[in-house]
Amino acid sequence: MQAMYKNKIITLGLKIYTKDGNLPEILDELILNAKQFVEIKLVLLDRGFRYVKITNSMENRKAPTLKYLPA
Repeated sequence: MQAMYKNKIITLGLKIYTKDGNLPEILDELILNAKQFVEIKLVLLDRGFRYVKITNSMENRKAPTLKYLPA
C-alpha cells in the first residue's frame, strides 16, 4: 500500500500473500491500516486485483474511486 503526499510516494504497508490468499480481506486490512495515517481520496489497483469480490468490497466500503492501471 502506497500513498502520495506532496508529490512523493510513501509506502504505508506491505502484505505478502499466496495464490490461496483472500485478496479482498488483504485489501481491506491494508486500507484500514492506511486510514490510520492518511485520508484516502482515491484507490488505484492494478489488474492483479480485478476480481468481482474485490470490486464488491470496494463498492461496499464506498471507496471514492476505483481504477485499474495497466501493470
